[in-house]
Amino acid sequence: MKRALILTLSIPALALAAWGGAGAYLAATQPSVKIERVTPLSVSAEKTLPFYELMSPLPPLESYQLLPKLEYKKGPPTRFIERLSLLVRSGPGGARERVVYYGRRTREDLAGLKLIEGDAPEARYLEAAILSSQGLDTGLPAWKNFLLRPLLLREAGHYLQNVSEVQIMEQAGVPAFLFLGERGAAGDIKSTAIFVRRNSFYRTEYYSTQGYFALTPSEHFRKSFLVDKREGAMDYLAKNLVNVRLEQDKVADVKKIEWPMLLLAAKVSVDPASIETYFHFAGISALLYRSVAMDGADTETLDILRNNVLAAEFYARDIGPEAPKTAEIGRLARALTRNLE
Repeated sequence: MKRALILTLSIPALALAAWGGAGAYLAATQPSVKIERVTPLSVSAEKTLPFYELMSPLPPLESYQLLPKLEYKKGPPTRFIERLSLLVRSGPGGARERVVYYGRRTREDLAGLKLIEGDAPEARYLEAAILSSQGLDTGLPAWKNFLLRPLLLREAGHYLQNVSEVQIMEQAGVPAFLFLGERGAAGDIKSTAIFVRRNSFYRTEYYSTQGYFALTPSEHFRKSFLVDKREGAMDYLAKNLVNVRLEQDKVADVKKIEWPMLLLAAKVSVDPASIETYFHFAGISALLYRSVAMDGADTETLDILRNNVLAAEFYARDIGPEAPKTAEIGRLARALTRNLE
């Protein structure tokens, strides 16, 4: 009986010791990164667009070439498309970088979240994970730190690989995060920004093969913010699109068509169930592909424009397979791929 009682009492102690050991092991395996608190920056003369619900500045259109790329994933995309990317170049054949915007991802897998009190617990959970990974004060009571430590460290481990610095920015009482990547052996760099609203995570990735030149991730991050509501993003785009006329003679000059094309790409991200938007986005991509402006264009540019039309057709068929404009997009797609066949 006495041995049974001792064994019974020792089980919780062993479990606590094992839990503490798991936390110690995970802490020892965390990469060492710099953590910096930063403040938001105001947007001055830059053009801004809401990709999904994240309002972001664009590099100067007069200085750089921007080309949006629509990527297809079988839908129908009633809420959002998975991702949309921007190719940024300093000129034909010049340096290039890429910005990738991801649609809202709902997370319900944050174990122990109920122990985080107050507003924006999901964002505070990630903040505590980052701070805990570097042995910094999370602001949580000691007993919560003990219970959450292995869970927080596991979460931090998903973000900190090949990262040199984490910037944490408070916006309207909610922290956002920028993970600045280390330069790879080939000179490439990837940095990632995370914005959080309740259990919705918005991710932006910055890629460069020769160092950032157009969009400094930290500055772009600090000038970005989530709009209050999706309707606000749609209203903003509608006010800008009302002045756009997709005239064929404008396509001879790529600079004149960049802004309308970017507006339509942003519209696709916030209103992915609109065949009308896919129709115009496919149309402008096809016009640019066939224009004299593309004489001598590189293969990557032509591939992006052609794939924009194909992706728009796939999405339109998912949403409204019998719609007349879906058939129109299909005809554009067949015309652009006829030579390939």
